[in-house]
Amino acid sequence: ILLMRELGPANEPYLLSSKEIESRRYGEYYNIIRYGTRVEHHWSTGETEEAEYVAGIRLDVYAQTTSVQELNNYLGDLAVKDVAYGEGVRVEKAETNNENFIYHATKHECLVIFNYFTLAYEVDVDDVIYDDGVLSYPLKPDPDAGDIESFEHDFTFEKEGEVYDDGNGPCQNYHLIHTLTLNRVWYGDVSATTDLIVKVRL
Repeated sequence: ILLMRELGPANEPYLLSSKEIESRRYGEYYNIIRYGTRVEHHWSTGETEEAEYVAGIRLDVYAQTTSVQELNNYLGDLAVKDVAYGEGVRVEKAETNNENFIYHATKHECLVIFNYFTLAYEVDVDDVIYDDGVLSYPLKPDPDAGDIESFEHDFTFEKEGEVYDDGNGPCQNYHLIHTLTLNRVWYGDVSATTDLIVKVRL
């Protein structure tokens, strides 16, 4: 196997090799897990140096549903039946806080299935690769840290206003507030809320 790299201008030092010394987690701030990695660099000048790089790995959840179809034959028994969590699509992110990091986000569709309708959420999970041109590795010292362990639901579905006639018969609006919380391994939870009005046909 032949490995090649592009050299800089003449007489400018360039990196010959790098070695990962240590990677560890620094902690968390809400939905961002901070990881650090310490790397030993060997330069063409014969110099050796150590440098530490820190990356923030995010997990975000967004409510996607803005309306649901009107309900017929509502029996006052709204309940969550299931959650469908998709495998996701991995895309590269333009943002970076260091040129040695390559950020990706895997976008998952998360469907909360009620007995009358379904609410959609998007869950974005970051991953980061350290890459200095001669050394590349994923930055995640704790393999399962930040992974989603379970889903929690908190919702209310209450009457809003008076009964009215929309021209096709009597209706009652209901105010739906649903909060989806993702419980993560070792770390704090993140959540998003769907807030909308649902028409119930009486």
